[in-house]
Amino acid sequence: VKRVARPTTLILDDEVPRVPKRAAFFQRALHGDLGERSKQERRRFAFKTPFSYSLLQAIRALGKKAGVTMNPATPVSTIEHVIDLVDLVLIMSVNPGFGGQSFITEALAKLKLARSRIDAVRARIGREIRLEVDGGVKVDNIATIARAGADTFVAGSAIFGQPDYRAVIDAMRAELAGVG
Repeated sequence: VKRVARPTTLILDDEVPRVPKRAAFFQRALHGDLGERSKQERRRFAFKTPFSYSLLQAIRALGKKAGVTMNPATPVSTIEHVIDLVDLVLIMSVNPGFGGQSFITEALAKLKLARSRIDAVRARIGREIRLEVDGGVKVDNIATIARAGADTFVAGSAIFGQPDYRAVIDAMRAELAGVG
């Protein structure tokens, strides 16, 4: 478990606003000018769009890393046309909105499929693409999640809901050490 710099993330979703409405915000976010927004919002920018290919190209043209996020109901096939442009694929293993939810076990199959697609692209283009999972990650399931293909983990409630953060992180690291 380690802290990693997060790329700009595109959320692929069917319920999306049109790009022109968000274009000005997108430009400000890419250039780090979000005005009075919180520090957290400045660190992580999410943009929902079906036009992800051109946006990912724009992000990469600025020399930035880019990623895509898939909600539990979003199929891996959604990223087929953009996977060679991303540095990170984030699979949500809970429905976004609040902490403390249980891991959706169907995410394991999605992780395996995404890992196989990522590995194929990595072999072709020679660039690492991280596979991150967010939601319900705990000491008792992190090894299973890693075996399914994840190499980056988000664990909120599992750590911050415990009195000894270090003990939980150490236990997660120990579980991951047993994964080959």
